[in-house]
Amino acid sequence: MNFHALQTIEARAEAENIMAVKHNIITPQSHRPIMSLVMDSFLGTSELSHCDSFLLKNELFDWMMETDTMEIPIPAIVHPKPLWTGKQALSMIMPKNLRYRSPKAMELEELDEVCIRDGQVLYGHFGKKILGRSQGSLVHILWLDFGPDVCINFLNKLQLGVHRWFSEQGFSIGVGDFIASSATQVKIEKEYQEAIVEASKLTKEVEINRCLNRARNGMGRAAADTMGRDNFLYRMVSSGVKGSMMNILQIMAMVGQQNSGGKRIARTIAGRTLPCFKADDTSPESLGMVRNPYMAGLTPSEFFFMGITGRDGLINTAINTAVTGYIQRRLVKAMETCRTEWDGSVRDANGAIITFQYGEDGFDGQSLEFNGTELVHMSDVKIESVYDWGHAEELKWVVEAKEIIKYTGLRNISSCFNVRRQIERLTDKSETPMCMPHEVFDIVTPYLTWFKERNIFVWAIVLQSCAAKRLSTEFKLSLENISILMEFFKNKYDKTLIPAGEMVGTLAAQSLGEPVTQMTLDTFHHAGNSAKDVTLGVPRFEELINASGNPKTPTCSIIFNNAGPGEIDKAIDISYKIVHLIVRDVVTDPSVVHINFAQQHPYLLFDARCPI
Repeated sequence: MNFHALQTIEARAEAENIMAVKHNIITPQSHRPIMSLVMDSFLGTSELSHCDSFLLKNELFDWMMETDTMEIPIPAIVHPKPLWTGKQALSMIMPKNLRYRSPKAMELEELDEVCIRDGQVLYGHFGKKILGRSQGSLVHILWLDFGPDVCINFLNKLQLGVHRWFSEQGFSIGVGDFIASSATQVKIEKEYQEAIVEASKLTKEVEINRCLNRARNGMGRAAADTMGRDNFLYRMVSSGVKGSMMNILQIMAMVGQQNSGGKRIARTIAGRTLPCFKADDTSPESLGMVRNPYMAGLTPSEFFFMGITGRDGLINTAINTAVTGYIQRRLVKAMETCRTEWDGSVRDANGAIITFQYGEDGFDGQSLEFNGTELVHMSDVKIESVYDWGHAEELKWVVEAKEIIKYTGLRNISSCFNVRRQIERLTDKSETPMCMPHEVFDIVTPYLTWFKERNIFVWAIVLQSCAAKRLSTEFKLSLENISILMEFFKNKYDKTLIPAGEMVGTLAAQSLGEPVTQMTLDTFHHAGNSAKDVTLGVPRFEELINASGNPKTPTCSIIFNNAGPGEIDKAIDISYKIVHLIVRDVVTDPSVVHINFAQQHPYLLFDARCPI
């Protein structure tokens, strides 16, 4: 084994500040975590957070030893013996000022409906949305609000504590978890027979295939409806740790139709798929339908059909690896010299400007968060009741902000912070307002002006929630907290700007290349109508990056919100407005003139961080 020691100060600094795991929990590709709990840790935490999980005194002390915590909470149950809830144990390792989601009235605990207030888990069953790698998960919020060190420390403590607790609980899957009751089997058989009758009336291959797949899903639902918390397989699937409903239905109901190359198994020269079937047999079983579930075992013909699709998948994977590897290599070689400069632009090795401002907003993708667009859905009457306190200028700003947000056409806008969450962190739910709107306006205005000069979208998002009347009467913040909030927004904006020297070209190439490796190579016919089939997956991606002049399926679908005769007229009108336009059609003089701008205008000075 070779050991590569970092010998220079530069190498050590890079390893500590760039390569360290804690700095790479969130990916700039999609500003969400790429690391989170998996397998035992995930399942254990999910089980621990359930309302029927309690810890004995010795178990709590083991938890404290593993997680290195000292304060013993008051037991939830005192008699006949002290018991602590799993939520109390989880609260012991949460940061004390963590606020995760707003509390609301709950009758029964639901999966992923979790509320944490000042480090105390109030209610909720932890699932994939909380513990997984999604936008706004617990890991994501901890990293954003408390920093990488607190986040990685929390993950380490949680894994140690949960492994110790869960290893003493027992979580075993047995054959009993896979067997459907006789009543369920009757339901499953009924669903299957109905599907076979329906499929026999159809003539188009694609429609038959869809009908048989629908039958499998119906049979799976019939099996899943009878499963509860006493079934350990269902527990794993419902919490989101591993497996899916597809696994349950293939084990208990039916493996389903086997497809090769997007179609049912094709007949060979003799007019049959296997020698054991009659010539020109049109029954689903002879064309790749596997009726048995894994629990019942497969017949020889079913086993053979599964062998065909298994081979198909293996070959696809082998080809896919080579194709996607080459695509990623080309992307990297094309963009490897692109990097950010001191003026916020992106340039290549020759100094040629690729983008005037990185990502059109200048932000580092790693720290971005989604913000809601509630203002867009407010009527004029609602806007007046929420925002109007007699100041015409601010109301005019709010209307302008609404138009800006509406213009994006987005449900969620990514920005350098989530405004509502930061407000929630500072609210203490007092009954009476702590300041007047005009006092708030005096504090907020300089910051809003500062944002408007730099980024109009950020200004609109901040104004949406930080208008004077809302901060004063709805969120009831004190003047001190409002100053802290606005200063935080200003500092976070500056911190989120991409640093100069970031190799954004390679970053972009890897961000595109990584999802391409997950794609399937073949085009599957999702549309259902062979005339409308489009090139998908890897072949389509290759067309795009090659800027292919003759794409295989040159189509563009425009979907209208409503249906009716009026929409048909609108569609015809739009179809005439869409024209094929090239540069030659709009340029009169194609001559190139070289201008030495810096020599001609030496007195013009540019702000290094402002967009040109």
